[in-house]
Amino acid sequence: MAAAIQGPAVAAGSAFATLTSAAMGGYGAPFIAGIVQGFAAAGTTVGALGVAKSLGGKETKSNDQAKHSDRDIKE
Repeated sequence: MAAAIQGPAVAAGSAFATLTSAAMGGYGAPFIAGIVQGFAAAGTTVGALGVAKSLGGKETKSNDQAKHSDRDIKE
């Protein structure tokens, strides 16, 4: 009886139908896999940019002092 009441309420192509299909390996699986891959690629890109920024943007104290001493010699 419950299935008869709830059955017509789920429209084909709705989020519920797509996610249920993906869970069973049906037509929703490639769709969900694409979304997961997109988020993974975005996360990898953001992480790589963060690492590149942390490695490339720092100057040590000795480098900073060397730049000032070079300016003093040139002037």
